[in-house]
Amino acid sequence: EVASFDSRLGSLVPTSVTGPVGTRIVRNIAETRLFKHVGFAGESPEGLGETLLIRGTYIDYHPGAGLNRTVAFGGEGLLTALITVSDKSTGTVLWKGHASGFLRAFIAGKLEQLGEGIGESLQEVMEKYHSPVAK
Repeated sequence: EVASFDSRLGSLVPTSVTGPVGTRIVRNIAETRLFKHVGFAGESPEGLGETLLIRGTYIDYHPGAGLNRTVAFGGEGLLTALITVSDKSTGTVLWKGHASGFLRAFIAGKLEQLGEGIGESLQEVMEKYHSPVAK
């Protein structure tokens, strides 16, 4: 289950940037095919058994240089979250780390795409450390 992320940055990070992050995480983790169900906190069907809970806090954000980033002449964007993956029933922390999304200077893109990097980072963690669950 992916819970809503908190922010140490207050209103500095626009919701247009943070809004897609949870959806991206769900999509990336579902692509691993390691779990019976991947969804948002509170949406899991009853009787699933062991459940992982993913929480995060946004800790760094730089929008980059706006127009320069848009036309690909510099100004990298960055969004970083401190992520915790825990056993939902016991609260035991199984993994804790940083995940970041970047918009590189040579890639024209929208700030909303910063969540893609966070989702991809978590997908890599799951593929590296988690054993498949019997279906």
